[in-house]
Amino acid sequence: MKKLIIIALIGLLALSICAGAFYFYVGIGKDISPNGADWSDFGGFYGGVVGPILSFISIILLVYTINQQSEANEHTSDETTKLDMLRNMSGSEQEVESWLKTELASSQGNKEVQLGLIVWGVVKPSYVNQQELGACLERLLKLTCAYCSSIALYEANVDPYFIYRQHYSKATELIAFLKQHVSILSQMAGPSLATCEHLLNEANNA
Repeated sequence: MKKLIIIALIGLLALSICAGAFYFYVGIGKDISPNGADWSDFGGFYGGVVGPILSFISIILLVYTINQQSEANEHTSDETTKLDMLRNMSGSEQEVESWLKTELASSQGNKEVQLGLIVWGVVKPSYVNQQELGACLERLLKLTCAYCSSIALYEANVDPYFIYRQHYSKATELIAFLKQHVSILSQMAGPSLATCEHLLNEANNA
């Protein structure tokens, strides 16, 4: 808006200068002429000088409008990308949460326990069937790796605070739990968890 005002003021200044110049060189010390021919000369001079100036100002306004529209499109594209990253991170979190609701058979009777209660330390891992626990943790490992990748991507391109911090804390807890039970996971569990930690630490220290 300020740029438009500046351009408008420049245009008015140019018009005023042209009118003043004509009066100074042609009409100074003279009364306003009632002769139509004099006014015709004035109109020809004014049109010849002001016309190109107004055309130039019109071109500037056109370029400015195109530039503003381009910036608006870039901003819209950036916002769309940020929303996509947020949806990706939230989707990864939902997959983890859904998997944490998996029921595991208790090793002490016919009871069942949700995986999340074990991960968050409410129930001891020894309370459930270890074979089932190992299979569930393999899946949790893959989901955690995807979750950490989405968190790092979000932090690097969108926002390193607020929403990111919440997800970062959750991911670090998942990694800590999985590291405690790496002995019942596959051989690639250790390197995968190390990669997850590296992604989170790199994003956190950026």
